[in-house]
Amino acid sequence: MVGKAEGKPIDTRSDLVGGRSTRLTNDGALDAYPVWSLRTNQIVFSSRRRGNPSLYLLPANGSPGSEKLLLGGAPAFPQAWSSDERFLVYLVLDDKTGRDLWAMDMTSNERMTRAVVNTPSDERNGQLSPDGHWLAYETNASGRFEIVVVSFSNPTEKSTVSTSGGTQPRWRADGKELYFVAPDGKLMAAPITTTRHADGSRIEVGAPVPLFQTRMADGGAALQYAVARDGRFLISQPAESATTPITLILNWKPPASEITR
Repeated sequence: MVGKAEGKPIDTRSDLVGGRSTRLTNDGALDAYPVWSLRTNQIVFSSRRRGNPSLYLLPANGSPGSEKLLLGGAPAFPQAWSSDERFLVYLVLDDKTGRDLWAMDMTSNERMTRAVVNTPSDERNGQLSPDGHWLAYETNASGRFEIVVVSFSNPTEKSTVSTSGGTQPRWRADGKELYFVAPDGKLMAAPITTTRHADGSRIEVGAPVPLFQTRMADGGAALQYAVARDGRFLISQPAESATTPITLILNWKPPASEITR
């Protein structure tokens, strides 16, 4: 698991079984929002090392050195890798269009980039489907954040997923369900059906159903849960208090009935 240390955010690697943490970055700047590449064992993260937050790539095994991925100065934050790890989806803060979703081809020497969704509304938390054909994300185009899915190669093909608000989309490992968080904190699941046609793929989204109530920590736009390949969920939630609070009441005068019992 990749996470942030207490205090100033830095990138750390945590062993969920042994409980050990390994610090991966040592720069004095703020490092945050790590996204792990499991095939190539690399991590992309956002850092303010040269002004605005930008994307950096470093080995996940703790080897020194990191590569700056973007030359532009607009703030950028990583979102997700494609399953084949050819593409990296990332968020860009644009002065005119707000939060936009872009993709970078990690297999090209030039690190070619393209805008995937950049409307006047905010788009964030982009997540690619396991087959790489579809991008799920949240947008506030309707006045509140909802989950939509677009074709990754042709973003004009759009399907609505949530009906009453939603954030933090995540795909099931086989791509047949899309999870998201409802405004009341319930984890929702929408069935997904894809079909192949001569002119491309089609997607059908079923009605979302609630799975269970969560108590996720308030992370703003940051994703607060992950889905394992076996269907289990790893969810961030507030820590339980280790001690029972003691209440002290001063100058309490019990009723006479309580005294005579």
